[in-house]
Amino acid sequence: MGAAMSLFNNVSADTLKAIKEQAPRLLSNSAERFLPAGLRDVASEIVQLYESGWANDAIKQAGVRALLKAGQFTAVRELFLNTANPLLGGVTPLTAIDKIGRGGRRAQGNLFIVSLTPLDASVSDTPAFNVFATSVEYSPFTVTGEYQRIGGVLIDTITGNEAVELSMVTLDDAAGSIKRWFAQMSARIAAGDGTIGVPASYAIRIDVTHAFADSSDIPPEAYRDSGLFRCANLSTSLTRGENNLAELQLTFTQVDTFWS
Repeated sequence: MGAAMSLFNNVSADTLKAIKEQAPRLLSNSAERFLPAGLRDVASEIVQLYESGWANDAIKQAGVRALLKAGQFTAVRELFLNTANPLLGGVTPLTAIDKIGRGGRRAQGNLFIVSLTPLDASVSDTPAFNVFATSVEYSPFTVTGEYQRIGGVLIDTITGNEAVELSMVTLDDAAGSIKRWFAQMSARIAAGDGTIGVPASYAIRIDVTHAFADSSDIPPEAYRDSGLFRCANLSTSLTRGENNLAELQLTFTQVDTFWS
């Protein structure tokens, strides 16, 4: 061991420098012999760029272009999956996929089930709203309060829950089934003879189930909002300038906030 160290100490500085300069080239040439034919030219081009002093980013871009040119699409895919991506928060796509997988299924806004059931069983011909509805918008929780000044501070005093207003956009059939149904339910609230109905005759139970589309297979853990509502407003717009399906804007207001 001592003899070997003394022999190494006798090597001149110029010789050591030459070994360091040529070692990467020797290793590169040795590695290229074991690469598939399609990757040898790519590796050679990358080494040449590195020895020419190119920036790392430029070398990576040139390497990807060379891989694509050589038809090495699998290698490009692996490079993409294992490279940090700023669009993903600076992590690799593989890491992002793993985080998404561990985060559980995401709720989709275009998956929902809506049902409307009048409390009065004598109401007939209730349309299949879940088939016609294209969007539902509402705020299920609104708690209001007022600030009261006590000395130099403010205290939040709760006044209670606010009634929910639910807006729904629906299509309709050529016979106007939804418009006719809405008119029938509105007449139960305020009749043409001036009388006012009772909630038992005009109240409607509306259920909205989130993140699912098949009403026959709703799991117990599905989130659902439910409440008693009445008809409030129906609006529509007709124009001959556009060839599209007619849409109705329906508005329902909550009858009461007990147990909501």
